[in-house]
Amino acid sequence: MSAYADAKTRAGVAFAEVARGAGGGLGAVGGLGLDLGGGADLLVVGRSYAPDYVSLHGYPFGERNGVGRNERGIYAGVRVKPSRAWTVNAYLDQYRFPFLRFNVPRPSRGVEALVHVEHRPSRYARVYAQARTETREVSLDADNVVPGSTVGGLGEQTRQTLRLQGEWDASRRLRLRSRVEGSRFEDEDPARGVTTGSLLYQDVRWQAFDWLRTDARLTLFDTDGYDARLYAFENDLTGVFAIPALSGRGVRGYVLFTARPTDGITAQLKLATTWLRRVNAIGSGANEVAGQRVSDLGVQLRVRL
Repeated sequence: MSAYADAKTRAGVAFAEVARGAGGGLGAVGGLGLDLGGGADLLVVGRSYAPDYVSLHGYPFGERNGVGRNERGIYAGVRVKPSRAWTVNAYLDQYRFPFLRFNVPRPSRGVEALVHVEHRPSRYARVYAQARTETREVSLDADNVVPGSTVGGLGEQTRQTLRLQGEWDASRRLRLRSRVEGSRFEDEDPARGVTTGSLLYQDVRWQAFDWLRTDARLTLFDTDGYDARLYAFENDLTGVFAIPALSGRGVRGYVLFTARPTDGITAQLKLATTWLRRVNAIGSGANEVAGQRVSDLGVQLRVRL
């Protein structure tokens, strides 16, 4: 059972929704979107999901998208467009989990912020810089809180990234994209401390013919460990989502061919290889591969009738 209401004016829109789960738990979300004028927009959204609230088919907004329980928070985002060539986006999200959750034995909280500045000097070029930081409370071993205690405590983890990316459409058939990114991870647990990482990649998209496209990328990465890992979305076979976590020191490259010889037929082939330094095996368990290199090959043929 739920109820929804909204109100619209020239200046913006306000909305709210309240729902009751089968077990009696309540979930609510409400927000306000405003046109501030001068190319500026503001959005504020609050949410409150009781620990016993269950939404089987909903996908509510929150820190843990789609979970929709045991969370309260307020999100504020702003977009400023001072000119046609410049856009600034920023948000701040403060959240709290009022009840314990998996692997966290106490109520916890966190805060996340992001600033994204984009510049389009021409219709063929785009450059942006993005800074993101998130601090959240996580579980600490009980002995690190009170020796002999069986209940763990909370400690703060901070993850920060700084990215600079540029894209250039060199021609109708060639697009180039470059990225450099750094990460920093800090844990209150002295055993983990502070770790850092960096990433550099060059991406090429070449439309050799109207029916054949090639996507290729070479990535160099170097991190102190998995905590400072970096993510980079990859083009993949249709319907496949690829965003590998890169950690350690190594190189990753891939090439993806997409061919559409006739209407209704699409053939794709992707070959990806990751090489790591100073390791004897990659992965773990059934996915462990001996050596310093692991490769993946994907082939897909789609026929639309």
